[in-house]
Amino acid sequence: MALQLWRRRPPAGSEIDLAEAMLDWYCTPPGRVLQSQIGSILDELLPGLFGYHLVWLGPLPEPSWWHASPIRHRVVVSSQRKDGESPLHARALASALPLATDSVDVVVLHHALEMASSPHQVLREAERVLIPEGRVVIFGFSPWSLWGVRRAFTPWDDRVPWTLDYLSLRRIKDWLALLGLELEHQRRLLYTPPCRSAALLCRFSFLEWCGRRWWPFFGGAYAVVARKRISRPTLVGPRWRRRRRIVVPGLVGTSNRNPS
Repeated sequence: MALQLWRRRPPAGSEIDLAEAMLDWYCTPPGRVLQSQIGSILDELLPGLFGYHLVWLGPLPEPSWWHASPIRHRVVVSSQRKDGESPLHARALASALPLATDSVDVVVLHHALEMASSPHQVLREAERVLIPEGRVVIFGFSPWSLWGVRRAFTPWDDRVPWTLDYLSLRRIKDWLALLGLELEHQRRLLYTPPCRSAALLCRFSFLEWCGRRWWPFFGGAYAVVARKRISRPTLVGPRWRRRRRIVVPGLVGTSNRNPS
């Protein structure tokens, strides 16, 4: 029973509702705290990620998040229903991207793994569309935190973000290694307790500094950057060895010494 409380996988077909609910949650006081922290991380990370195409998987609550990127062609891919969709939005499932293999320079997974019924397949799709040396940026909630404890002990709460499938950073690292993605950077954030009161969040804001300094493992969320490694072929050729002299017992070799 405890395992079921800890691992509540979203029901199939709920990605649309979860994405729209997450956009609303980011307008709440705790959502604005996380929004500010993710925005600061993206302002540091994106200027160093170059290329031609950036794909964002998951809700994009703040369009300014990706403005720091030098990549000009940016597309949001989500399963959300939108009226009058802009050219920057493509409606599709993250587990079946309508993109060519080795065609994208940067893929951002913003809660995309937690909202999917098959998160490993979503990560596999991100690896497939990435070019060699491309980067994947992952944002998610950590189960090993106050936020994870709040989620585990309130199984009746079907609101976001508690209904998302929290994935540990260790599991994410295992999946990255399995797919040949090399971890480059990781950071934990969101050390404030999971409360909806803006006054309480302001009162506990000192926990952000304390958490980063004293208990960084228990951050409520994390950011991960990984690089798609290039598989270099191993050249196979003839192995040159120094020819060894064979000495047969009973045979006397020639000698340059003169007989006396």
